[in-house]
Amino acid sequence: MLGIWDYLVIGLYLLFTMSIGFVCRKIAHNASDFFRGGGNMLWWMTGMSGIASGLSAWTFTAAACRVYEMGFLMLILYWLWLPAYLIIFFFLARRYRQMRVITVAEGIRRRYGRFTEQFWIWVQIPANMMIGAMWLMTVSIFMSAAVGVPLNLCILILGIVVTCVSLGAGAWSVIASDFVQMTIIIVGTITVLIRTLMLPEIGGLPGLMEKIPAEFTNFNMVEAPSVWIAFLGLSMVMRIMQASDLSQEGAKFLSVKDGGQAKKSTLVIATGSIFIPIVAFLPVMACSVIYPDLAQVFPDMPNPTEGSYMAIAAHVLPTGMVGLIVCAMFAASISSMDTALNRNAGFCVRNFYIEFIKPNASEKEQLLMGRIFTVILAVALIILATTLANNREIGLFEFSNLVFSLVIPPMVVPAVFGFVYKKTPVWSGWSTVVVGFCAAFFAKFYISIDAAGKYIWGLDEMNKMEHGDVTFIVITAFTLMCSISWFFFSSLFYKRVTPGHRESIEALFKDMRTPIDHVAEKSENRDAAQYHIVGSLNLILGSLLMCGFLIPNSLGGRMVFIYCGGVVAGIGGILLTIYKKKVAAEQG
Repeated sequence: MLGIWDYLVIGLYLLFTMSIGFVCRKIAHNASDFFRGGGNMLWWMTGMSGIASGLSAWTFTAAACRVYEMGFLMLILYWLWLPAYLIIFFFLARRYRQMRVITVAEGIRRRYGRFTEQFWIWVQIPANMMIGAMWLMTVSIFMSAAVGVPLNLCILILGIVVTCVSLGAGAWSVIASDFVQMTIIIVGTITVLIRTLMLPEIGGLPGLMEKIPAEFTNFNMVEAPSVWIAFLGLSMVMRIMQASDLSQEGAKFLSVKDGGQAKKSTLVIATGSIFIPIVAFLPVMACSVIYPDLAQVFPDMPNPTEGSYMAIAAHVLPTGMVGLIVCAMFAASISSMDTALNRNAGFCVRNFYIEFIKPNASEKEQLLMGRIFTVILAVALIILATTLANNREIGLFEFSNLVFSLVIPPMVVPAVFGFVYKKTPVWSGWSTVVVGFCAAFFAKFYISIDAAGKYIWGLDEMNKMEHGDVTFIVITAFTLMCSISWFFFSSLFYKRVTPGHRESIEALFKDMRTPIDHVAEKSENRDAAQYHIVGSLNLILGSLLMCGFLIPNSLGGRMVFIYCGGVVAGIGGILLTIYKKKVAAEQG
């Protein structure tokens, strides 16, 4: 499937990605720069980074597997993310940025106190590591099959690349990398979509709609309607919670320049949630027409349908460009992995090292410790991903749903509701997490999924897909209900809150209502630097892509490289033009 030119493209791309951390290294001057980009990131940077956080290799493997089996169901699932971003736009984005904290744990301390802060980080760190390891495992399983590299070696190589990105300038290099990676993902997936629809055996979008299996639009043929409807509904609720969760994707808003820019970045993410699934999933539906039996294409993959996107990409793209798509899938996972490293390093330095070991640590020392903790956590991430990959017994879609149903709900409730509802006591944060994990444990080991399917959904027997979805629904719904009920039950004890803690909560909520004043708060203007760094990276990457014109291909194949590289370089040129105008305005 891959040739020597594809391997060359992959190698060069990985080297380029590793260099991003080196390029950005000098821009991080203090802990705030390293852990949240100094709170000065522009809306288009954080917006693209937010889209990257919502994507991963999971989109092109596990989700593509479900698209290959049920078609438009996954498109609808992704479109149901839109309400989450509308809620964030109208109610949360501005409030989150105006908390004026460097790490999420500092916000937890202001809301719930110091004990909950420490409890939180030592629960959050392994949770983030589990999620980051899952993404690393996912992309490594795919790239191992596509490239032919042993799985454990693939995990090691990709883990090193992610570490290099995070080491350079922390959040600065992470967000800059996200923007560059997203340009590749967007250009690459659009190219695959166009060339797929141009295939004679597909016949454009009308032809595709005529040829796709009936179950792609009639989901009842694959799964009981009561199951897939409940799955979509609960997935939408979880997406609202996860996107609003300050310990997960909501943390992006701590990095943006001010409340207004936070709202703009939300619109970028919302737009991406509408269009990205279309360009990513329509080729997979076409793959079901071209390759009705993927076991013949990927005989060594335990779940061949997880390679459906790669199969159609290899079918339509010229030599060398297939390697770029492999890189795009890796790029889709970088954000989740390097964000997990950067966020955990922030917890270790800001909420542990300077709290208990060296309270007077200088900014330079905090930067050094941030990089040291990043390396330590990266080693742990690689080991954990290797362990998960070698002991996985179910498909990626089912595995990821199981991880999310067990890990996310207990953490998300106090991290969302605690910043919109203030009348709960200091212990409501940590106790809700404990209750949530107990509920998740009980649901996983003591609630019979077969019995739930029979008595709730009326299914005497369930197929593999129904069993996986019912498992996700039961564990997630039970955990959420217990966690939310306990959190609001604790409000009955709010009257016993100490005056000091009540003042802390009131001060936090006052800050969240107060707009950022850049002059009074002495914010450093880094706008020009962002245009310069990201513009230069895009220009370099686009120029390298256009060199793919020299790879032996048909004229049409060569022009694909000119188109992709030209678009990426063009974006870089636009950003550099804006940079020059800003520099001229500042000097004038």
